[in-house]
Amino acid sequence: MSETVSEQLVEQRVRNRIIEYLELAASAENQRTYECNVPIAVVPEEMVEHWSDLMNGAHIDDALAEEWIVFSDAEKKAIRDFHSVWLATSEGTPMPMP
Repeated sequence: MSETVSEQLVEQRVRNRIIEYLELAASAENQRTYECNVPIAVVPEEMVEHWSDLMNGAHIDDALAEEWIVFSDAEKKAIRDFHSVWLATSEGTPMPMP
């Protein structure tokens, strides 16, 4: 059975996953809970890699300008700000983490 899903619904689902990620990334307590519930050895490494997966190689300004119409301007700014911090962190972090 094939289901047709609207582009808006797909974008809303992507938006939801990004917001879920950002909420997890912003909370040490939520990360500890995540670590207890998911068999991942190094949660900080997972957080760095998960954002990379969500962005899927997209240039953040292009993605926000052209694709993600489901985000408000304030949300787009917050995502850009987060991405800048993420870039600095990921570039300065050895992978795999010790």
